[in-house]
Amino acid sequence: MDVYLVWGFLGSGKTTLINHLLSISLFKGQKVVVLENESGKESVDGEMLRLSQYTVVDVKGGCVCCTLRMKLVDTLTSIQKEYNPDIVLIEASGLASLEDLRGIAGLSISGILSVMDVTQYDFLMKLNPTFYRRQFYFSSVVFLTKTEQIDDAKMESITEELLTCQPLLHIVPDYRKMNEFAWKDIWRVIGQHRQLFLPVMYKTSQLDIVTETIYMESPVDEDFFRIDFPILNDMFGKQILRAKGIFEIHHIGWVKFDFVNDMVTLECLEQYHGTRNYLSVWWNYGTDESSRKWLRYFLNGIELLCKSVNLNLTDETLYGYLSFDAFRIDAEIVDMINKLKKEALDICSPKLGIRLISGKKIDKEHLRIGGLEFKPSFIITKLLEKADFYVLMLATVGSELDSWIQKKRMDGDLMEAFIADGIGSALAEEIVSYGQSEVERLLGYWDLKVSNSYSPGYCDWNVQEQRQFFSLLPENFCKVVLTESCLMLPIKSVSTLMGAGMSIEKKEYGCTICKNKNCYKRRK
Repeated sequence: MDVYLVWGFLGSGKTTLINHLLSISLFKGQKVVVLENESGKESVDGEMLRLSQYTVVDVKGGCVCCTLRMKLVDTLTSIQKEYNPDIVLIEASGLASLEDLRGIAGLSISGILSVMDVTQYDFLMKLNPTFYRRQFYFSSVVFLTKTEQIDDAKMESITEELLTCQPLLHIVPDYRKMNEFAWKDIWRVIGQHRQLFLPVMYKTSQLDIVTETIYMESPVDEDFFRIDFPILNDMFGKQILRAKGIFEIHHIGWVKFDFVNDMVTLECLEQYHGTRNYLSVWWNYGTDESSRKWLRYFLNGIELLCKSVNLNLTDETLYGYLSFDAFRIDAEIVDMINKLKKEALDICSPKLGIRLISGKKIDKEHLRIGGLEFKPSFIITKLLEKADFYVLMLATVGSELDSWIQKKRMDGDLMEAFIADGIGSALAEEIVSYGQSEVERLLGYWDLKVSNSYSPGYCDWNVQEQRQFFSLLPENFCKVVLTESCLMLPIKSVSTLMGAGMSIEKKEYGCTICKNKNCYKRRK
């Protein structure tokens, strides 16, 4: 069993090369198994090769050159017992160290095929020149890709630099143009390849690149991946080196997503029958955990930590909700309010969730959010027109407080029931206020601004659009459900929309925006 390594940086075209190798007559009559090593939790390339009816074995969740080195040897042993192949092609992770792979005890490698995207060459030499020069040093042959995107002078310069890594390195400018005889010659070169000793090629540490796999539970619009993804990556610091995934898009079906060199490709997978939507992302070195969070908020609704101690329910606010005059309120009523307020804070279980979502203004009355059309009102649309994206937020006091309020009603004490209901409403709004401050803090990391919040059912925004609002969030998000009449349960819950971006402005609420004559703020 001959074992060949296929290596290349993220998005260089390793899987495409393997597909090509298996489609030509080079291995005719031989049994070939592809071993896929994906540093993420899912193997997109493995799924693609399986769709082409190739025998594929996955080694996921790490790099076979380091964290999974012993698993690689065991997997190859299992492959030999189960399939007895003539050839095994290992598609190594884009982060793999060829030197470490060659040094694994019990692993015999017949040749190393490296793939080099020429448009990435300068970037790699800035990223870690010693590491990548050493990768080419250990290669049997280097296949250059995307050569049509650079001029002849640049091509010659790259070729010359590669040969300084290893003078006997065989470089293939465009393998797609090679005929059967050229491929046989290349394979002969690979089989005869011997390593040179170059003292200047000292060992260096691997790259500090973070791999993350995000499973998608919220529906994601096609335009987010086709149009918005590179724009948002640029807005959030251009930290993503590579991203790829498989997911289902409404009206289209299953698609494969690729993001390489700021370019997006979507490929329909007519024969794919999966069950999970996921995206694997490779983040640039030096980015901390907080700076990598933004993508998760776009792909899924995220519940934020919120406790009753986070809520600042002042007497002034509460009296406003209850339509009480703070200067004329009876002392007995004050005592009752304080007692019920304490009860409510002890009982309530605040929940807060947000989702960042792409969208844009359509016209003076309509917004497109997450692929759906909303008609909030002329004034709201005007206030949000400068948003680069939007924030959906859901806040609730929890079912426990709802039950507490209902019990007050059933007990027949109308004053206590009235005050309890007002406290519930005020607490829900305080959760929204806390959520706004958390969103501002989160997006402030990237110098992004947030608008005021606006809710369906207010400011002439038809409450029926709650259905669309909730369709953009995971099911049972924050344990809030929507009834047929668009009533939220628990009742003391609030859904709200905010604009976010570079130029959005936060303006003070004014009564001119709304026709609700019974609003307590109008009565103050």
